[in-house]
Amino acid sequence: MIINTKIVDITDIFNNTKSKFIKNSIESGKKLFAIKLDKFSGLLGYEIQPNRRIGSELADVSKRFGLKGILHSDELPGYGISEEEVNEIKKKLGCSEEDGFIILITEDYKKANLIFEKIIERLNEMIKKMPKDTRQVNQDGTTSFLRPQPGSARMYPETDHSLIFVEKEVKDFEKYTEIIYTVKYGDKNIIFSVIKLKEQDIELYFSLKDIGKFILDSLNPEFRKKILKHLGFNEKQIENILWSEYLEEIENLARITNPSIVYYIFFQLPSELKKYYNTLVEKIDIDFVKKIVECLNKGKIAKTAISKIYYYYIKEKEDVEKIIEKYSLFKISGKDLEQKIKELLEKYKEKDKNKLLNKILEELRYIAEPKEVIEIFNKLYK
Repeated sequence: MIINTKIVDITDIFNNTKSKFIKNSIESGKKLFAIKLDKFSGLLGYEIQPNRRIGSELADVSKRFGLKGILHSDELPGYGISEEEVNEIKKKLGCSEEDGFIILITEDYKKANLIFEKIIERLNEMIKKMPKDTRQVNQDGTTSFLRPQPGSARMYPETDHSLIFVEKEVKDFEKYTEIIYTVKYGDKNIIFSVIKLKEQDIELYFSLKDIGKFILDSLNPEFRKKILKHLGFNEKQIENILWSEYLEEIENLARITNPSIVYYIFFQLPSELKKYYNTLVEKIDIDFVKKIVECLNKGKIAKTAISKIYYYYIKEKEDVEKIIEKYSLFKISGKDLEQKIKELLEKYKEKDKNKLLNKILEELRYIAEPKEVIEIFNKLYK
């Protein structure tokens, strides 16, 4: 039985190595760790299947943790590793002629320690009996270790997947703290960061958000209420927005256009479409909203045209610009609107002022803002 082994960092032995893959590994920030295996000389290279050795079985274990395999004494010198380097390893580990060794190439001692622990468990199991494994069939008819069969200690952990390692780094800045996580899963590295503001600074929040940072404070409902109020929403609107699936989109759009229009699009437009067009909107099309906001900001359309444009957008699956052009929904204002109202005053001979105004408002419903229509009408009506 293998009871205790000492893990030794042997990276310095390869400072001037001619092995390309060892050199590349070291340059990428990895280290070489090794353990001595007493009386294992010749055993690691022992063939148990055609072209598969005990070392192959141990390499399969390391692959569960994202490594490409192991190096062991029975296959060295090799892979560009010289005999002189092998002798240096043996000397550093204190190996006799009867001893073997295993090398792992990985980022840190902690990971190496865990993998060596699993390799030794595997070796001890092989010494005692035939291991109970789930094995995969290889193309050459041999089999290789896939995962241990479930036992009392392995019933619930997912053995099909590599272990997940999480590293945390904290960077402190004047107005916020950044926490950087590195998640290592197999041969994949995922790096992401979160920001914690030291004070509820809305301008800083937006500046960090604009460069793609995730701010932990955004999960605080009271802070989000403060942001929405800052953007111009009232208390009732804020309560509806706060728990909406479109919170992020609403917040972003309210920074570039009138918040009342943003609220209308997300909370009132669907009911208008149902009422006037018998069209059910289950999910707001964000691309449509962005295009509509762009057209509104450029003065191309009136707010009152949005429902009609959305109706045809859903029905005809046409681009917003094409719908505006096709149905003549370009906004008119100023002198053009005044001229149009003059023409309508001539067209309608209605004497009742309110009825006349309503007719004109209906005529211009989709191409002019009602407020401007009323102002010009009152100026022209005599």
